[in-house]
Amino acid sequence: MEYHDMDYGKTRPQDYEQIIKEYPKYTATVLPAFLQLIKEQAVNLKPASKAVVQLGGLVEGVSGI
Repeated sequence: MEYHDMDYGKTRPQDYEQIIKEYPKYTATVLPAFLQLIKEQAVNLKPASKAVVQLGGLVEGVSGI
């Protein structure tokens, strides 16, 4: 839930139920595994990389973040 701005969700009544019920669940189940996958791939790059740049959002746009 800390990845979602619930006050923002209240400003979007058409999306509120989806924001409250679905997005936190998806974030909690998908985001940790996704970040772990990115970390594993970055560590195993050949030649080694000095940095990884993430472009774009990692959470649904109407999460308010």
